[in-house]
Amino acid sequence: MIVYFSGTGNSLYVAQSLLDTDEKLGFVFPVYFYTVPSMLFYQIQSVEMAKDECCKCSA
Repeated sequence: MIVYFSGTGNSLYVAQSLLDTDEKLGFVFPVYFYTVPSMLFYQIQSVEMAKDECCKCSA
């Protein structure tokens, strides 16, 4: 599953290009003031994952 946050469509384009990967979870978002958008930051923090699982982020 890829979760994306996009205001202009650029992050949507990147998310669609990542659909063919075998990753279980990924986040795509624009950088706001040198960091993750706050609404997405709290959503990422709430994700529960096993220690051997990984999550990819693309900004």
